[in-house]
Amino acid sequence: MGCDIHTIVEIKKGNTWVGLEECPSEFCERNYSLFAFLAGVRNSFNTKGFEAKGFPEDMSEKARALEQEWDSDLHSKSFLTLKELEEANKSDYCSQKCRIVRAFWDKFKELGGVLPVGMEIEENFKVSSIIDALSLAYCPEVIIKWQSSKEEQKNFPLFRGIENLKAIALKNNIDNYENIRIVFGFDN
Repeated sequence: MGCDIHTIVEIKKGNTWVGLEECPSEFCERNYSLFAFLAGVRNSFNTKGFEAKGFPEDMSEKARALEQEWDSDLHSKSFLTLKELEEANKSDYCSQKCRIVRAFWDKFKELGGVLPVGMEIEENFKVSSIIDALSLAYCPEVIIKWQSSKEEQKNFPLFRGIENLKAIALKNNIDNYENIRIVFGFDN
């Protein structure tokens, strides 16, 4: 069963958050790497990012309607300002990762294998589901990771989404990136 994201863009007008009709497609489409970064959802590659923090108390009516529409089917609810997205450490999100069976990795090292410069092993990672735990118990793995180039990163949904949020901020005369945010939750 797949997992989808439901997102509302909000801007602050005076002391009130107002939900917009417009939302960058990157924050509305299924992308498990992005979900992992935004709220730890479907985090099978141990991506470090944000943890879900619930919907904000001062959410817009549009966000409140989203919450009511999905009711208990909406999980891992959270919100992030454009400022938080801009300032976040995105290095782990920008990593390319590959799972390797531990037996292969151990034999590779035993035979003198060395990873190329820029690659590293991530052996201790957080298990985010019972399926992951059972899978790792049955067939232990390690993760090999390396950084994507700056050119590759431009095409990542997170970076495109941030740029599109900036365009929405500009269109709405928002110059303080704490006054524009995404409010989101997931369903399975």
